[in-house]
Amino acid sequence: MAALLNMRSIRKQYPGALALDEVNFDLQRGEVHCLVGENGAGKSTLMKILSGALRKDAGTIHLDGREVDLSSPQAALRLGIGTIYQDFKLAPELAVAENILLGHEPAIGRSFFVDHRKMRELAQAALAKLGESIDSRLPASALSVAQQQLVEIAKTLSHDVRILAMDEPSAALTVAELKNLFNVIRRLRSEGVGIIYISHRLEEIFEIGDRVTVLRDGRVVATAAVAEVDRNRLIQWMVGRELENEYPQRLAQHGREILRVKNLIAGNLQDINLTLHQGEILGLAGLVGAGRSELAHVIFAAQLREGGEIFLDGASIHPRSPAEAIALGLGLLTEDRNRQGLLMQMNVRENISLSNLRRLQRGLFLDQKKERRETEKFLTDLHIKTSGLEQAVEHLSGGNRQKVVLARWLYTQCRVLIFDEPTAGIDVGAKQEIYNLINELAQSGKGILVISSDLPELLGICDRIAVMQAGRITGILNREEFDQEKIMILATGGEPHEPISFPTQQEMNGMTPTIEKTVAAAPLRKPSNRLMKALGAYGIGVALLLEVVIFALLSPYFFTADNLLNVTLQTSITAIIAVGMTLVILTAGIDLSVGALVAFCGVVATSVLQVDLPYAVALPLALVVGVMLGGFSGALAGVFITRFNITPFIVTLAFMTIWRGAAFMFTDGRPIWNLPEAFSSLGSGRVLGVPAPTLIMLAVYAVAYIVLSYTRFGRHVYAVGGNKEAARLAGININRIIVQVYMICGSLAALSGILLAARMNSGQPNAGLMYELDVIAAVVVGGTSLFGGRGSIVGTFLGAMLIGVLRNGLNLLNVNSYVQMVVLGAVILLAVMLDQVRKK
Repeated sequence: MAALLNMRSIRKQYPGALALDEVNFDLQRGEVHCLVGENGAGKSTLMKILSGALRKDAGTIHLDGREVDLSSPQAALRLGIGTIYQDFKLAPELAVAENILLGHEPAIGRSFFVDHRKMRELAQAALAKLGESIDSRLPASALSVAQQQLVEIAKTLSHDVRILAMDEPSAALTVAELKNLFNVIRRLRSEGVGIIYISHRLEEIFEIGDRVTVLRDGRVVATAAVAEVDRNRLIQWMVGRELENEYPQRLAQHGREILRVKNLIAGNLQDINLTLHQGEILGLAGLVGAGRSELAHVIFAAQLREGGEIFLDGASIHPRSPAEAIALGLGLLTEDRNRQGLLMQMNVRENISLSNLRRLQRGLFLDQKKERRETEKFLTDLHIKTSGLEQAVEHLSGGNRQKVVLARWLYTQCRVLIFDEPTAGIDVGAKQEIYNLINELAQSGKGILVISSDLPELLGICDRIAVMQAGRITGILNREEFDQEKIMILATGGEPHEPISFPTQQEMNGMTPTIEKTVAAAPLRKPSNRLMKALGAYGIGVALLLEVVIFALLSPYFFTADNLLNVTLQTSITAIIAVGMTLVILTAGIDLSVGALVAFCGVVATSVLQVDLPYAVALPLALVVGVMLGGFSGALAGVFITRFNITPFIVTLAFMTIWRGAAFMFTDGRPIWNLPEAFSSLGSGRVLGVPAPTLIMLAVYAVAYIVLSYTRFGRHVYAVGGNKEAARLAGININRIIVQVYMICGSLAALSGILLAARMNSGQPNAGLMYELDVIAAVVVGGTSLFGGRGSIVGTFLGAMLIGVLRNGLNLLNVNSYVQMVVLGAVILLAVMLDQVRKK
């Protein structure tokens, strides 16, 4: 009987590095086949090839004995191959349910509309399989790291998979959550699902695995039944040598106190007190959400301190930013290396030297020879596997990325180093190297604070362990008091504890410290989350209402029916374009060509009206030709952006020039006159007293609202802007979505151009000048993020109306047009500032 999966002679070459070299791997039905190896061994690369996220250079892949071409994640999912990635692939602004069902949302009947109730039910069912009850309506950004990991797992299990590849699925899970995950794996195995399990935690391999394959330097070293190997043999295969003394021996010689945290308050942290001494390694233990990472961020000034004191070498310090903390001698290796620790597009050299550029500066320039010389030694010292200093860190494995972050802080020569999960995603051999490095740093006189969810790790390398629970320190244990059960009791609040007392300086080294009492710094409080939420939801509406009230009081003509209808008429053109621009910006794009398209499509459409045809035929033809031309122009821009990987700003800037020039060439620089009189009714006619363009605008917004809120296309637009990679791996064709939103934007710009031409009863090659700025302003003021993934059509409508009312009111008050430009710019800045505050 053929194996469920058979990968033969798989080869993958990266610039300067051979990631996979003739790798053979197979998987049987109902089997858990574990894949282990050091960082850079090729495990994740092999899984990305299997998932369709990466193309192999050579080799074959067979499913059930039939060769398959895994050309994309969609192709892999269609064949029943699901993958849980080491790095989360969630769209942060989408709800949990929307992330879990992303790419295969349930529809209402055979329509394009998403069945939200069924989606939430399916999402909750997927989470229930993992023993979780996360509210599926919450945005992914509101979840803890562990919860995001569980959503990733549920997302993959929501597909009907025959093969499930899991890359470090337990990295952020608690013991209870891991137990639930193993139960799910056992159930899937009993149902005949083949499971590939990648982990650096060898105890998990022996707990759940049937077979294990070891990769080293891109080659298969061994494949064996788990029951036939032991931990030492597995490690020897992985590193090519035997490991002795996993944890370095600690010397109990500590110097003077170097760091003291006194009565610290910040967010959920309450009354935190701890000390750290030269040459000491202090561990921070606790469950997920206990506040350990938050404490590290407050000490490093990455999070505001609301009260209490921090002393460094006996002096009270008040760093206001990480830069000031670094200057004082503090360093932080963050838990999330990809988002908080590394600049993924920059190379290894630039990432290592990032926090230490001042010492590399010679006059106005950086001494790059010195930079290369001093950073290169870390490649050897930390055994970073890379093709060289110039390789981009995005091409490194997870463990090697962690080493690059560690190298940066070693390079800064800080006096106090905080390590937040320093060995997360690190293989066994590299862990020992990092333990030795931490030990050497302590022996050199630095104070080391280590946060870790791996309790044996803390027990092995620390001199003392402080235990946190619910934002408080519940106890501090000296090395002779270390006991896993006692730590877990303190971490869960399972037993009352005495007030914490710190070892005195005399106890540490025979000297008694003297620290003067100081007045606590004035609290630095964050704005109310409720207020920020209210501003995000209702701020633009309140601002528009205030604007109307103010202008109504200042001008008796403002609040008349004629003037208010005139506002909607004057705003309708840019407001319609703003719908398309909202779609574009939601995908993290921009379109600067819309103003030029207004002119070009307007003159082409009006030229059609001059053809000797009955008006009943000419008008629909002009509309179709104009709108199709705009759609084609937008789609063409989308193709350049996606196929040639050119930034939207550059592509649309070029098209802005092209279409403006085309409009003048088409008309020879002259307006197109002598249009049918009936044509003007499209731009200035009224239906029941309401201007026709206003009614068209409202219809466009109604359709856009429905599409964005209730269809798969709308959900996919948000996903592409929130996290392109997550969308791609969920089976969404992101290039198609991007081309489509630019096509829609171009079509709506063309429609606006035709309406403007109808209102002026002429085709003007210079129409739409600077419209792109007004349109972008309306979208941004309406709350759509320029970074994509967040925004709404309702917000855009209110933003367009706010700008329209502002212009109208200032005109009624006879305010100079130049002053109006200044006021509009100030409004845009204020809107963006409020958006930034709300996000924080």
